[in-house]
Amino acid sequence: MPGQTNNLKKLVCVMSTNYSGSTVLGAILGNHSKAVFLGEPALIVRRRPDGDWRHHRFCAVCSAAGTQHTCPVWGDASVAAIRKDPDRVYQIAAEQLRDATTFIDASKDMDWLRASATRVEDAVCVHLVRPVEAHVASVLTRRKRQSHAIEVLAARWAAGNLEIERTCATLRMPYKLVRYGDFVSNPANSLAELAPLTGLNPEPNQHEFWHKPTHFVKSNPGVLTHYDRELVAREPGLNRDLYEQNHRRLFVDEKWREMLTAQQIARLYASPQVHEVSERFGLLGSRRSERAPSSLARAQAHATLGISLVVGAVYSRLNSKR
Repeated sequence: MPGQTNNLKKLVCVMSTNYSGSTVLGAILGNHSKAVFLGEPALIVRRRPDGDWRHHRFCAVCSAAGTQHTCPVWGDASVAAIRKDPDRVYQIAAEQLRDATTFIDASKDMDWLRASATRVEDAVCVHLVRPVEAHVASVLTRRKRQSHAIEVLAARWAAGNLEIERTCATLRMPYKLVRYGDFVSNPANSLAELAPLTGLNPEPNQHEFWHKPTHFVKSNPGVLTHYDRELVAREPGLNRDLYEQNHRRLFVDEKWREMLTAQQIARLYASPQVHEVSERFGLLGSRRSERAPSSLARAQAHATLGISLVVGAVYSRLNSKR
């Protein structure tokens, strides 16, 4: 197969929508004696609309230290080689990571997933899902300049998770769903449930990923605070307190409770697709009455959203005639 290397036996693709915990899950899976977490190598070959490379710094750990150009895995020479022939990405990484037989790739890119399925014969998918309100709260925290309505963010969340499931089915890729809350609350149990898929039997204290020297492409910045506590000061808003209070400890990020009102949550679930996807992936659960609004509340929020969209469309049409 293109780019196949004798060292690499298995590729575990951790797929999710953004801000769903894929870096944490990937780092924990990679904190195994037979595995290495690669981060998001798809970013190496991503371009801007004008054709220029979108990213120029890759290793999250080395970038924080200012030594990204000489990173032993994702330094300038490796980046140039990967950009020349992306199908060799795992072979190039394996030349530096000779002891690993399993790579963990959390690129979260559908085209990259399709290509990766052909690059490594034994490629599997772990689909990580996080409740829509938690996802939206993280987007609002991390992306200060984003201007989309929360309904748009929720719709993208639903569509993205469905696309991951359908793509893996189309590729006939071995697949396992993991819920963020379950994994963070009991990582040992989740790792044991994933072992038949990943081939990685859980090891003692595997969830303490911060003890393993590693090099991975990009990252959720919060994860880096577990390696270097001084980075907590760079975290925005509520994240700063969360990562300070939970340094080197896994925690369920529920800042949505402080950030979103009951009315806003009702607006998220007003979309039938958002509610159906949440139910499909078991994200409502025993706390359904607390998290998901009633049918009446969803109908009211949906009606409010519909009126807003109609008014906006009329306003835009009137402006276009001026």
